[in-house]
Amino acid sequence: CMLIWGINPPATSPAQAMRVNRARRRGAKLIVVDPRKTMLAAKADCWLRVRPGTDGELAMAMIHVLLEERLFDEQFIRHWTNGSWLVRCDNNQLLTKRDLQISGSTDAYMVWDEQEDGPRAMGDNTAAALFGSFTVNLSDGTAIECRTALQMLANKAVAHAPEQSASITTVPPSHVRRAVRLFATEKPSSYCT
Repeated sequence: CMLIWGINPPATSPAQAMRVNRARRRGAKLIVVDPRKTMLAAKADCWLRVRPGTDGELAMAMIHVLLEERLFDEQFIRHWTNGSWLVRCDNNQLLTKRDLQISGSTDAYMVWDEQEDGPRAMGDNTAAALFGSFTVNLSDGTAIECRTALQMLANKAVAHAPEQSASITTVPPSHVRRAVRLFATEKPSSYCT
């Protein structure tokens, strides 16, 4: 699946346009985000005709669908991103081992270990929660609320659900949801902007 966002390869990059066309002939799916009906938009499996200047809103709507429907690679999020890391709600800083132990490292970021039901430094064997809000006791005895970074993103994205953002982006919610599902399930997928 190829997601082409805001570019028109037939007009600006003929070599890239040839690669897109060859991939389409081999069965690749095509999603185009562009307010104009370009040559590729006309051939797309999904054309998201976004109102100019509202791309950010559309991106947040797509993120909302990815998270709401859990169409993302959980292991990738746990091991290759900071999505499972805990963020302190009192200062919006990442929770570190130093926050929990006076001699702890400021470079050891904490996650919520679902097996241990408590905070733990990120490691290969950690069953890190991806979503949630947790109470953590700091080294000084203060209890604070922390959320995973992915939970914070989900909280922001919910306000941009396709049903809410359609009036801003002009993209029908069903088109957004279809495009996200297509992009998430047709592998491998690529993104070009």
